[in-house]
Amino acid sequence: MKKVRITDAVALRAAPPTAGRSWLWDALLPGFGIRISASGYKTYAVRCTSGGKKITVTLGPVGKVTAHEARDAAWEALQRIERGDSPKPVTPAAPVADAIRTTVRQAFEEYAKKHLVRLRSGAEVRRALELHALPALDHLHVVEVRRKDVVPVLDALSGREATALQVFRLLRHFFNWQVQRGELEFSPMAGMKAAWKVPARERVLADGELGLICRGAERLGTPVREYVLLLILTAQRRAEVAQMRWAEIDLDAALWHLPRTRTKAGRNHIVPLSAAAIMLLKNLSQCRV
Repeated sequence: MKKVRITDAVALRAAPPTAGRSWLWDALLPGFGIRISASGYKTYAVRCTSGGKKITVTLGPVGKVTAHEARDAAWEALQRIERGDSPKPVTPAAPVADAIRTTVRQAFEEYAKKHLVRLRSGAEVRRALELHALPALDHLHVVEVRRKDVVPVLDALSGREATALQVFRLLRHFFNWQVQRGELEFSPMAGMKAAWKVPARERVLADGELGLICRGAERLGTPVREYVLLLILTAQRRAEVAQMRWAEIDLDAALWHLPRTRTKAGRNHIVPLSAAAIMLLKNLSQCRV
């Protein structure tokens, strides 16, 4: 009979028989397993033979007792039987494991508090998962999430390859983070591969389009006008230009020193400034925006 290492996740996923009762046996402790009824009720128990009699000791229902607690109780019961003591049922007194009662929503809030808050893109990650993934998953217990729960989330983004790929990667990281912290023993997305290929963006603005943007920017007030024009003149990312500091600018050398704390690659970056960019910055320096 096939045996598996019984964990909380394995116990919750164990399928009931079509009729009667079945057992799922543990690969670590002989005699320890889960007794499953056709109704879906699951109980941890341990079986052994003593004095020619078969003895079954019930340890507690799945979901109320963790697999680790039940295995410890099973070991104690076997030791007691071996000593000749009464094989009375053992019910572990420890509380239910946090992972069993933790929902995806609760796990996500913990993920946001301990991980996303440290990322510049944390707010964007939260928005993407709140919009596309959590509505379908947040009510599930995190240890109960299976691949079949994740696939419809991604299928719903059919035709939106870039968004589907983003959500796939963000969800995978969320579950892997749970595994790394010991909240999960495995990720429900383990072995899943992205089914979308998003081609690299090759389109650039034509000269006429750039001219239209520049003329439109002229109608905007300071500093929005300068912000839009500096995006064009420096070809840097929006957040990098928006967070530009005077201490980073050397007007005499016509250089912008971007610190590694603000670059995507995490390296210091020096941006040459054109005469038009220098003129814009000098105008801004007069009002010290």
